[in-house]
Amino acid sequence: MGFWLFAIIFRQIQTPVVIDAIVTREQYLTEAACMADSVIRLTSFDQLKDEVKETYDMIVLVDFLNNLPVTDVVAFFTGMRELLNPHGIIYATILNYHSFEQVMEKLSKRCSLYDS
Repeated sequence: MGFWLFAIIFRQIQTPVVIDAIVTREQYLTEAACMADSVIRLTSFDQLKDEVKETYDMIVLVDFLNNLPVTDVVAFFTGMRELLNPHGIIYATILNYHSFEQVMEKLSKRCSLYDS
């Protein structure tokens, strides 16, 4: 969600920006191509350092860190840091399995409102 929000904001205020998308799921290729200037398809983010040669002011991870195809999280963030320009930022979120939203979702799957 963050990626699309940034794309819309920057384009509306007419600030020159280049948006590159890295997609690991084929189902999102078409959608990413509509919003980004270029799209790279990877099967895992472990290949990120080999495939991406640009540097960025901002890196936005659209999916939760828990869901990303990464085998070594420390190496992943080290590689991402190397892709940032000075004072660049990484925007990432993590799924809290004990949040109210997650607990309610699990409960709704276990209990039916229509059971007597």
